[in-house]
Amino acid sequence: MGSNPHWDRLRIVLRRLSGCALSYVLVFAAAWVVIGIAAPRELDPASNSFGRLPFWESVLSYLELGVGMLIIIGIPSLLLILLAGLVRREKDPHGFRVMMAFLLLLPTWPLWFADIPIMFWLQAGAQVVFAACLMPVPLLPDLISNDAGETSAGG
Repeated sequence: MGSNPHWDRLRIVLRRLSGCALSYVLVFAAAWVVIGIAAPRELDPASNSFGRLPFWESVLSYLELGVGMLIIIGIPSLLLILLAGLVRREKDPHGFRVMMAFLLLLPTWPLWFADIPIMFWLQAGAQVVFAACLMPVPLLPDLISNDAGETSAGG
């Protein structure tokens, strides 16, 4: 009684997809930590003057904004990664990474209109770093092997 090769392939695919999603979320979170530290401190809403929030309160407010941006930017980016990985037919990983770097810039459009340009530049940099260095290429492993042809022909 051996293991079923179809379940093994499904496990491999799910492991690759979850690893890709996890690494994307970690890069996204790291970018927003850097944004929180490097961006100018926000104005204090309780103050009638132009007082600024303390440093750590400002960082926390940027991190809260980052969670919202994960929904607005991160989910469409993950869907683009998944779709591009599914339809990818070429064998050139460098061309695919360049294409994905440009495609992953598209979901950053809400930050184009931000008052703080560092938000866009750091998020765009995180998207490009993920596409160029961390994204598994190919996203899905080759699912056709010799033993699959023998099992489908024999059964």
